[in-house]
Amino acid sequence: MENNRNKIVLDFEFNPISDQEAKAIAQHEIIEIGAVKVGSDNKIVDKFQRYIKPRYNTVAPKITTLTGITDEMLAESGSFEEIIEEFRGWIGEERFRIYSWSGTDRNVLESEIILKLGEDSEYYDYFCGRWIDLQKIYQRIMGFQKNMGLSNALGTLKVCFEGKEHGALADAINTAEVMKTLYDKERIDQIKHKSSVTYNGSTHSTGGFTMGNLFAEQFAKLGK
Repeated sequence: MENNRNKIVLDFEFNPISDQEAKAIAQHEIIEIGAVKVGSDNKIVDKFQRYIKPRYNTVAPKITTLTGITDEMLAESGSFEEIIEEFRGWIGEERFRIYSWSGTDRNVLESEIILKLGEDSEYYDYFCGRWIDLQKIYQRIMGFQKNMGLSNALGTLKVCFEGKEHGALADAINTAEVMKTLYDKERIDQIKHKSSVTYNGSTHSTGGFTMGNLFAEQFAKLGK
C-alpha cells in the first residue's frame, strides 16, 4: 500500500428502491454516509457523516429497525447528488484510496451513480476506481476462507466495537480500527499464535504463523 495516499474508510446505510423502473438499474439508495480520514500513522484525523433523503421510497421498517433511521430524520437532508458533491469536497484534492468492509458498499454506490448521475459520470471512476475491500485483506491475513461480519472480525482481533452497530460513522470508525490493528505485526502474530479458531467449518490452528510483509503484500495485490 502506498503511504502517500490518504486512506478514506467509509460505510453506507441504504434503503431498498420500490420504483420498478429505477430498480432495474439500482436496488438501493444510500441514506447515510459515514467516513473517516486516516493518516499515515493509522490514526483518524477527520470524520464525515451525512444523511441523504431517498428519492424512490420511504424508509423501510426493517431499515429503521436495523439503523434507527426514519423518514423524519431524512426530511430535511440533501439529495444524493448534493451529498456526494459535499463528500468529494471533504476528501480533498490529495491522492486517496477508499476502504470498506466487503464490496457491498461499492456496488451500491456504483449503481446509484449510474441511476442518478449517468454511467458516464466522472464520479464513477473518481470513487469506484480507487476501492479496496478490507474484508478480503483481513481474511487472507487471518487465514479465513469465508466472509466475516465486522463485529465478529473485531472480536477475533480482541477489539471492542465502538458506538452503535449499523450507524454509518460508527461502522467506518470500527473498520478503520480493524485496519489499524492489521498493521500491528506483533499483535497479529500474538493473536494467531495463541488462538485456535473454529471457523470455515473446522478448527483452524494458527500456531507459529509469522506475518512478515503479508499485510503490505495483500494491499499491493488488491489495491492495484
